[in-house]
This record gives sequence, C-alpha cells and structure tokens, in this order.
Amino acid sequence: GDLRSFIKVLEDNFSVSITDEKLIDSIKVFDRTRSLLTRLSSLRERENPPVSGQQAAEILDICMNNDRETFNTEFEPVLIEMEKSTDGIFDSGRNRIMVFGGIHNPDIIRCIEKEETGGIVVCEDTCSGLRYFTIPPGTDNIEDPVSVLSRRYLSKSPCPRMSGEIEDRITSDLLELIKRYRVEGVIYYITKYCENHYWEYPFIRDTLEKNRIPLKRIEGEIAGDIPEREIKSFIELINF
Repeated sequence: GDLRSFIKVLEDNFSVSITDEKLIDSIKVFDRTRSLLTRLSSLRERENPPVSGQQAAEILDICMNNDRETFNTEFEPVLIEMEKSTDGIFDSGRNRIMVFGGIHNPDIIRCIEKEETGGIVVCEDTCSGLRYFTIPPGTDNIEDPVSVLSRRYLSKSPCPRMSGEIEDRITSDLLELIKRYRVEGVIYYITKYCENHYWEYPFIRDTLEKNRIPLKRIEGEIAGDIPEREIKSFIELINF
C-alpha cells in the first residue's frame, strides 16, 4: 500500500508512468548485475584468487556509477576470462582479510594489499560491499514487483541501527562468510561519529574472540589517512 502510494506520488511529480511491466524489466536487469557480482565474489573464495580486493572494489565502483545494462554487457566477458584463469593475482601465502563495517575508506583495501603489508582482501561485509548486491534468501513472485522490492529491502542484511537482529546476523551471516572465504583476520572499519557501529562493535568483538578470529578496529573517515602501520602490525601478528 505505502509503496503503491509512493509510486503514485513519483508519477504525479515527475510526469512519468511507473508500470509493473517497467518495474519487472528493471528488476531483471538488476538481478543480472547481482548475479555477475556474485560470480565475481565467488572467485575470491579460491585458495589463490584471480582477482584482488582492489580490483573487485574498482569493478563495484564502476557498477554503481554506470547504467546497469551497459555494465552487464561489458563486464560479463571480462568476468568469463577471470573465471577461466587458474593463476592467482598474488603469490600464495598472503593472509586472507575481511573488511567489516559500514561505508569504508577504499584506501584501506589498497593498504592491506600492499607488498610490504602482505594481505589480500577476500571479502567486504560492508554497505558498499556484499550488502550492496546480495539478495536475501527466499522465493520471489516477480509478477508482483512491488512485493519483490519491499521484501528485498526489508530482508537484506540490516544496518546496526535495526535493533533486535544483530546477534542473529553475527552468529549466522558473519561467521558463515568467515568460513566460506577462509578469513584469517577481520578489520572492523568504523566511520567516525557513526554511533550505530560503535554500539555494534562489542557484539562483533565478543563473537570473534570466542571463535579465535583476530580482529582489528580502525576508526576513520570515508576519505582521509589510513593507519598503515597499525594494519601491517595486525597482519604480521596473525601469523604468530
């Protein structure tokens, strides 16, 4: 009901027609994008991934800032070549790192993957990472596009501002990702003054300590300096 009313407001204010057929076509385009990004993400599960965290972040940035139909057409052949590759992007032996949090400073990935730091980012459980393109489990009736959109937005991995679901998300989603990507260390990036993520942090810390997974908390801005020495020391300590 509320979404239908919102669609009517948009149509009246912008002199457009938003039909179910148009919504279905758009959902199909975005679903293809999500499928391609999920395939890209699965490459990072490999023991020696053919794609770096930096490359994956750049691809996602291109996706966010371009028409999805164009992105789908141009990216799929590139992805197919990546999937055929049997070579890793780096020499084997790098520590597998997850970046966790909200919208993070992209420089943190570059820092982790520097030669002198010796890590590789295999997963970003962040608002601008997996959460951007992962579809929540369930069956969709695409013939009812408004229902599809509402279920997906309400069922996606929640921001920590959504109280009551955090412990389930940590124990199921986070630990499952760590297992799937064989993560050896987690960097929790908190954007300064984001109280929601400060509130969530103790739950993350206690869960990872219980499961003996190294954790480093970094506080910073979306753009700005990254504490490279702290990150390098953290990755070095993982091996002890």
